[in-house]
Amino acid sequence: MRGKTRLGNFAKTNPPTATLQEVDITSFTVVSQQGKNRPIERDFSLGEWIDVPLIMNHAPEIRRIIARRKTPNSLKNLRSVFRDLGAYSKYHESIYSTKIGRASDIDVSFTYTAVDFFETKSDRVARLKSLNLILERLGVHPRIIPPVPWDSDAPHVRDVLPVEAIRKALRLAKSDARVILRRLKECENLSKLGHDPRRGNGGKNGDWDKPECRYWIMENVFNFEISPFR
Repeated sequence: MRGKTRLGNFAKTNPPTATLQEVDITSFTVVSQQGKNRPIERDFSLGEWIDVPLIMNHAPEIRRIIARRKTPNSLKNLRSVFRDLGAYSKYHESIYSTKIGRASDIDVSFTYTAVDFFETKSDRVARLKSLNLILERLGVHPRIIPPVPWDSDAPHVRDVLPVEAIRKALRLAKSDARVILRRLKECENLSKLGHDPRRGNGGKNGDWDKPECRYWIMENVFNFEISPFR
């Protein structure tokens, strides 16, 4: 059956009953700008999740709201969250034999089962928080989204130096410290032995060549000081 409006001819159709509704957005361009820098354009494709109705049916919202003005790094993180959402959606379907098509189909079984799904995953706290945030932005009511039940993820352990490398560094540090302490001791001894080498003040030939007399000049004429370690 066809009808006509001021916008043109159109065909009257029944609302789609399939879980995956027709969408014509599988990829789009995201424009972001930081400060006065030139705008950056990045393509963002949803083709990886073409078999995940919960993502594809919300493609317009993802383009207009979630991905809008995202920086390249933020888009990279967003892809990771969608991978988690896609994997979890399939996991939930395998348990409940129910395919979630839209945010309005989500109930507490979907949001709370996510806790079990991420229980043994790495970075589970950050990943579940990101998933919950995406669900909320897709329109899921916060009241049915559970809080993250775990403490914060432990920080990643960085690669440590081999034991032998640490021992070598300690040996070098101790050697440098011994040199410094030895020189401080030498300065203390020179300070005790030195005197004014100037002829007018009783100096003799050769006094200027003596380290202790030179040190006396540094201390008493140029006010040079060596502070010992406490």
